[in-house]
Amino acid sequence: MIQKIKSLFLKKTKDKQTIEKDSFQKCHSVNILGNSYFAVKNINLNDIVLRLKVAELNFEKCNQAFEFLWTNNFGISEKNNSEIKIIISETIQNWNFIYWSCGIFEECKNIVEKLNIDINCKVNYYYADSCVDGYEWIIAENGIIKRQFEYSMGTISTDIGSKICLIENEFIKNIELENQNLKNEFIFGENVFEAIIQETCDFKDKYFDKNIRFKVGTIKI
Repeated sequence: MIQKIKSLFLKKTKDKQTIEKDSFQKCHSVNILGNSYFAVKNINLNDIVLRLKVAELNFEKCNQAFEFLWTNNFGISEKNNSEIKIIISETIQNWNFIYWSCGIFEECKNIVEKLNIDINCKVNYYYADSCVDGYEWIIAENGIIKRQFEYSMGTISTDIGSKICLIENEFIKNIELENQNLKNEFIFGENVFEAIIQETCDFKDKYFDKNIRFKVGTIKI
């Protein structure tokens, strides 16, 4: 499993790993392309930690947290190769954001299922990387997964539940037409990804403030 994670991230370009080393005063983009991340609403931070069984916890400011996540070993714990790194933001406008180094769809779905057990909670998973033509999302609330979508390099592996928005529906139809060698209008996957976020997460700020704190630690999968 750990080797799969390493091989996934070896394919990504350095610019998509987005550690802003040249300017530590800059804030990280909320929707960092190339990362698997989760937006969680109405779940206490301590409950998130307990449900995911996160170890080695301490708080770091935003840039230090992302440096912890991506510096060395492709997000795998330097102390234990059976664990991967994870960072969890403090609550920001009723949302917590979780980033980790695993890009395996079923493992990300497992995180959603562990967290999505309360009434009134929302647990969304997002992933996009135009460099490898990959887009994924899982939308869940109130204990129910409403939407699952997994796409990579012209192939839809998972398409379960009602479409979130019109552009998502058009994107899927265009993939089907392209696979049949039929003429179609090109739609950028990143535009679809941004539309999904706009429809499912009401946190609209583009960047984290540099003083936002994250709990950092490791998790077994």
